[in-house]
Amino acid sequence: MALNKPTSSFGKVQNTPILLNPEKLLRISRHNTGEPFFGRSGANRFDDYRKTKHFGTCYFGLSLDVAFAETVLHDAVPVQGGFSIAVEELENRYVVTFSGDPLHLLDLTGATLKRLGIDSSLTTVMPNNLTQRWSVAVHKLIGQYDGFMYMSRHMNSDKAIVLFDRAKHKMKTVSYVPLVSYPGALQAAMTFKLRFI
Repeated sequence: MALNKPTSSFGKVQNTPILLNPEKLLRISRHNTGEPFFGRSGANRFDDYRKTKHFGTCYFGLSLDVAFAETVLHDAVPVQGGFSIAVEELENRYVVTFSGDPLHLLDLTGATLKRLGIDSSLTTVMPNNLTQRWSVAVHKLIGQYDGFMYMSRHMNSDKAIVLFDRAKHKMKTVSYVPLVSYPGALQAAMTFKLRFI
């Protein structure tokens, strides 16, 4: 099944939001201030594609491996089953953690994905024009969802989260820890077989 545009009946399908505490979110950033940052570039998978940019988006992992794969290794090409990466790429990044009020998310994985007439290409199809339309459709369900959960494109065994900027008031940044000092960073480097250059 190919990914289609959202239909007019999409908003009529009843889906109970899943509640997620912000403490479960991880974000890897090049900055040690200003998070969560809700971008409006229109360049990312679930950004608002419209010229007026009605909302900004911020992307998170539910594990360090997902956050690592989706940011540090996003455009990296593996060579012989591993990645060559400059040490500075890790030294100049921070793992950002959060606290705050529970987030109301639409679960775009598993049975819900199928019930809505979507398939796993939501996280793989290129270019992003169709996936951005789905994000706009979810955002239009005002008052229902702060964002949604989806399967990570770069680590498809785990989930990622995109939040709309209307969720910003629920989020409080807790800490910025240098990536190289964050618990689990060495294990992530081993998982992805990093070679430092």
